[in-house]
Amino acid sequence: MHQEVKPSDSAIETDVPVKPPTSWGWRIVAFAVAMCVCLVPIRARVVGWDWFWWLEPRTNAAKVIVSACYDVLFVAGFTLFFLGLVALLRKKPRAQKRLFYAYLALAILIVGFCIANIDIVTMLSRPLNYQWLYYSGFLMSRDARDAMKSSGSGGFIVTLAWFALMLILLGEGLFQAARWSVRRYPRVRFALVPMLVLLVAYLAYSNYWLTTRLWPMQKLVNPVWALGESLVESMDAPELYTMKTPVAPDDVRALGERSATTQATSSAPHDPAVKNVIVYVIESLPAEYVDLYGASAGATPNLMRLKPHSAIIDGIYAHAPATTKTMESLLCSIYPLISYRTITQERPDLPVASIPSELKTLGYRSAFFSSNDLSFQNCGGFLKNRGFDYLEDYHNRGNGKPQFTSEWSYLHGTDEMSTVKSMLQWINGDSSQPFFIMSWTMMTHYPYYTVGPAIDFHVTEPKFNKYLNALHAEDAALGFLIDSLKEKGQLDSTLVIVIGDHGEAFGQHDQWGHGAWIYEENIRVPMILINSKLFHGERYRKIGGMVDVAPTIADLLQFKSADTWQGRSLFASDRTNRVYFFAPWSDLMFGMRDGDMKYILNASHNRWEMYDLANDPHETKNIAAAHHNDVANALNHIAAWVQYQKSFHERLLK
Repeated sequence: MHQEVKPSDSAIETDVPVKPPTSWGWRIVAFAVAMCVCLVPIRARVVGWDWFWWLEPRTNAAKVIVSACYDVLFVAGFTLFFLGLVALLRKKPRAQKRLFYAYLALAILIVGFCIANIDIVTMLSRPLNYQWLYYSGFLMSRDARDAMKSSGSGGFIVTLAWFALMLILLGEGLFQAARWSVRRYPRVRFALVPMLVLLVAYLAYSNYWLTTRLWPMQKLVNPVWALGESLVESMDAPELYTMKTPVAPDDVRALGERSATTQATSSAPHDPAVKNVIVYVIESLPAEYVDLYGASAGATPNLMRLKPHSAIIDGIYAHAPATTKTMESLLCSIYPLISYRTITQERPDLPVASIPSELKTLGYRSAFFSSNDLSFQNCGGFLKNRGFDYLEDYHNRGNGKPQFTSEWSYLHGTDEMSTVKSMLQWINGDSSQPFFIMSWTMMTHYPYYTVGPAIDFHVTEPKFNKYLNALHAEDAALGFLIDSLKEKGQLDSTLVIVIGDHGEAFGQHDQWGHGAWIYEENIRVPMILINSKLFHGERYRKIGGMVDVAPTIADLLQFKSADTWQGRSLFASDRTNRVYFFAPWSDLMFGMRDGDMKYILNASHNRWEMYDLANDPHETKNIAAAHHNDVANALNHIAAWVQYQKSFHERLLK
């Protein structure tokens, strides 16, 4: 009797040939993986590592791989597009072959653009985009030319050649390895599904990790995507530098350019006994975290106890959410350069008057005290040209060693109590002249430095609790400063101004940190004037900005503002109750507050936002769509400001 013998599974696997991947689509997939491998070390350079980060894999590898997630996402989308074309041409192998070589050529171009992005981000703080091209005069500015020159150097060509060779060899090697694997082990085909799941998990986790740890998006976004997105979204965007506007820039003109037809008056209090000034700048402090402005955490008890001898100013704004931009405006009463560049680096010798230079003519001595490093963006060089008699940061304080250290060297520094003690020592070193001091804290800057046991401020976000501990320490240092001045009999003769340099977000509007946006948490700051002879707990609703601080000091001390100053005293009768701000470090943002209305133009996406802050202080309801006339008026005012600032800085920079 004949018995049928069924072949075993192994016989099936052996006898039935499995066709290895030979299509051009599989070759594209292999080269896509190779492109991702090439983009990982390039992204590491953009973020800040050198080419040899892989020598310490336990320390660097995970962070480097995570930082490249948006490049991987871009490659995945780019590859899916080509695979779709391959599928459409499945019966035309010659056309598929041409598609593969087109893919390879574009892949090399993408890698080259990403290599160029290393120098572009270093110089411009973000990838190339249409809005930046427009606002830099289409490569006519110095920073544009330098970035392009650096990206087209011989080193760039050698690097591109190396990565192109690596891409070709690795891509072809992966493809041949895949063919061999499928021929040898047919079931390896089923690994494709878990690999796709792993890819999705990698992208999701990396996005979460990077956003919650405040990594700067402008150093992470794929540069090809950033440029393409900006081109599409700028099609009907307003050209602020060239559009005609019926509005005159009267509210931002420098004093020497204003009409003399009307004489402004002042309601500022005066007392001849008040002659010294201390400006205590708290790093990364929005108004909403200060008890005097309604915060409930209780992180600033010393400011609260000083309320009876203070004036609280509502509605004060940083003109850009960045320290160096605020430094320019605070000291020199000028709106900052509307650019990624900073005056501190580009022209530290800018010929404008400052508070210390004006007070020097009146017999004042002056000093600047920083808790961190004044070499950051050449702040020290800028301050040396402002008329200060003495500059001090952690380098020349005590033993010259930082108490706090960070992975970023410019965030090394000392605690605020050490800085305040240095200030007091300088004040008491010479009593023959009145003094002006500007002090800049650093503990409230990310990663938020603390001293002593941590206090539980009963907030849900751990980073925010750490930040509030840092703020509490800075408030304690301020309290020590006030008490020491009182003990020495110097408090009544000293005007102390406490102000934030910009804000800091902890999840509001789905953002963290301060540099990217211009919502209230990014730019609205506290301004508290402390002196028992001048103030007695008053609260003023004044809309103003950093440019108004110097003229306000001049008004309170009764000396004339400089002709180059753009601001007005907060007590002047000719104020417009209008202030302007911008942020160029992520999307390109412009904004204005006019009374209770706040306007934001996202020039990168040509999108308007409008908020009624009297009824919506947290900016939750965008009412721009229902107020076309108001938005059009705001556009005219912002354009007038942008155009005036361009000509104003061009005259100064010459």
